[in-house]
Amino acid sequence: MVKVANKEIQHKTSQVKVKGSVHRSRAKQPSANLDSIKKHWRYVSDENNIIIINRAESSTDKPKLTHIDLSKRFVIAPNVEYKDGELPKLVPLTTYPHLCDVLRAYTIELTNKHGNAKNTASALIVRNIYNAIRFIHFISARGKYYLEDVTRTDLDAFLESAHSGWYSILNMNEKYNTLIASAKNDINITKSITTKAGNVLTISNDAIREYFGFDVRTLPKPKKSYDLFIKQTGSNKDKTNRGFTSDKEIQISESAVESILTTVNGLRELPDDVDRLSFLPFHDVPGIAKNVSLKSEGRTENISLDDTVKILDTSLKWMYDYSPFLFDILDKLKEKSIELNKRDNLTFSYRTESLGIFFRTLWSASPLKDMLTELNVDALNTSKKHGVTSFKQLILTLQTSCFIAVAINNARRRNEIIGENKKYGLYYGCINTQKNDVLSYSKIDIYIEKTVQEYCQFWTNDLTVDAVKILEKLYLSYLPEKNSFEQIKERSIKSSRNIKLFQIKNITPDAFNNDYSPYVYSDHCKLFFKMANVNKKVLEGKAHPFRRIFSLIYHYRFKNQKLHALSHHLRHTDYEMTRVYITDPEMRSSAERIEKLYKLSFRENEVMDSINSQVQHELAIDLVSDVLNGDAAGGFTKRIKRLHNLLLNRTKAVKENKRYKQLDRKEQTEILTDSIERHNNNPNSRLHGVCWAENKHKGACRNDTTNELERHNTTPELCATCAYHQYTEEYIENLEDDYNSLLKITNDYSKPQAQRLGAKKASDNLKALIELEKQLIEKAESV
Repeated sequence: MVKVANKEIQHKTSQVKVKGSVHRSRAKQPSANLDSIKKHWRYVSDENNIIIINRAESSTDKPKLTHIDLSKRFVIAPNVEYKDGELPKLVPLTTYPHLCDVLRAYTIELTNKHGNAKNTASALIVRNIYNAIRFIHFISARGKYYLEDVTRTDLDAFLESAHSGWYSILNMNEKYNTLIASAKNDINITKSITTKAGNVLTISNDAIREYFGFDVRTLPKPKKSYDLFIKQTGSNKDKTNRGFTSDKEIQISESAVESILTTVNGLRELPDDVDRLSFLPFHDVPGIAKNVSLKSEGRTENISLDDTVKILDTSLKWMYDYSPFLFDILDKLKEKSIELNKRDNLTFSYRTESLGIFFRTLWSASPLKDMLTELNVDALNTSKKHGVTSFKQLILTLQTSCFIAVAINNARRRNEIIGENKKYGLYYGCINTQKNDVLSYSKIDIYIEKTVQEYCQFWTNDLTVDAVKILEKLYLSYLPEKNSFEQIKERSIKSSRNIKLFQIKNITPDAFNNDYSPYVYSDHCKLFFKMANVNKKVLEGKAHPFRRIFSLIYHYRFKNQKLHALSHHLRHTDYEMTRVYITDPEMRSSAERIEKLYKLSFRENEVMDSINSQVQHELAIDLVSDVLNGDAAGGFTKRIKRLHNLLLNRTKAVKENKRYKQLDRKEQTEILTDSIERHNNNPNSRLHGVCWAENKHKGACRNDTTNELERHNTTPELCATCAYHQYTEEYIENLEDDYNSLLKITNDYSKPQAQRLGAKKASDNLKALIELEKQLIEKAESV
């Protein structure tokens, strides 16, 4: 009998005996000696049956332990027959000590490899351990209990069923059908795997894990299971109407498939005395994941152009129009709080009520009341009345506007700015401004959480400076002592970084001596987006779209032949990730229109420098000039030259009664560019050259089915064959960077042979292409 959720159910593993001399003899092999292997501090346990991971941020912090008890994970019992509609018989994973050794060794490998990755280490390690346990469960269903016995046929079956991730790999649909059939006949089963809080039903993941034999926390559940359990328990269907109706609805992204395949690959790289896979299962993990996944990579949805305008407009209103009046009210509330706090003869509740009355008097006389007519502001901190907005909510909304201003103008991640539950985030004094007789310029000091994982300084603009000044002023307004500012100024930069700006206090009559509480973006941004009247689904609680919008504006503002500068600013580790930010097909329509964004008349110098609506035209003029000067080559270069020669032979006057050939080179360039643009050819600067194709043209990357250009799938080799491609020596430098990267992989013998051979082939092709393009540019004569 197995206890689940304080109840007992008949477990399918009861009284199951392991049959067969092979399993009996091999299962009794002594445990592998892993004591001599150096272990990371995150690996806590040396017990065979329990894996313990320390999830703390550092080895000096208080331990946060995750226990994975292998005796509560199961594999399918060998040589046991069972009827249709019956769950397989299970035995504890600890029946096979060598498999426990596999998981211990794999955990040591994971902690040594990923243990120092801040913020993501523990989640990555635990996820991979669970993936490994599930893979072991999968091979046991095929009668394999040793990794060394796994064959290519087993892995083919694994891939064939991987389209819905572990749900399909572990045949969860059939398992749920069996469970539901059993539960219909025995309500005790339903009671043992569900819990009720009031009238709301929850399916216990722990109970399902023990029923099926493996972890199910992140796996979907069919709607039919909820429907049955709700009906049997009389729960509230409206609040639990979850689950999917068909397993065809379950689609996981390429990155999720990659995670699974990477785990299986890791079971090959184990110590020699541990059972392991006898060959590398998957040589091209990204390519396989792309073919297996039924879902395109779920990247952050982009902000629409209209919503971006609304967000910036709302942010500017709060920062420049509303904030002066908010600070005026806040300062007067602080003075009143200090006055009330000195009167010891008054009870706290009386002082609180007096402060509330005083606030309502201030609000009724404030110009803000007329500016924010859509809000019913009638409380200081919180209100239980529906439709009432508190003054604290207004302060939180001001903080939201400052966050958005910094995010859009600096492309920083949410926690890099806010630092929710982190030791970093914007701090008092993070802006350093230098001035001279001509201009002033500022840098902002921000912690980069994902790549470099240290503080970095970036050039920034006046809007960011103003946003930080507002946050600093707000921080000082909540300090109880007037001389606190001088104490802050004397702090070292290390101690200043502990003064986080995204904090707030309740306004009470104790002279603001109460503790700060954190600003939580997902909770405190709601009023801002409601007032901005934008798509909440894309934005509420999400900050990555602001990072994308910065990248798009940057890309269309400059003739950005190289992505080095943008990639450096985003602190990406490779240019391909940066290229995704500006070429993802899901954001193409926004990308191609984003240059129009700053045509709107926002405050001069308070938003990023305006993006000229002629930016593509100016880029086109530069590129046409390169062709006429013999500094470019490629398919579209030939078209430009043909058009140039055609205009030379025309006798008709084109400007000031002059024929085309009578004009100087600058005038010829402008006329030639206008003629090209009238045919809807506009330049799009890519990593390896300029693409002049539009959707209606037949570019080499055109999809014959959708009639769309798939620039995100292009390669240098494909672009070299395109009639709408143009390149210069500057772009060839990018190709040479790619070639050198491939060469490093080719010579890195720690990489799998298949990967090195693939890189060698690709580098050879790229080298030949570079040499050919250099020759073409050398041969390109001035026309």
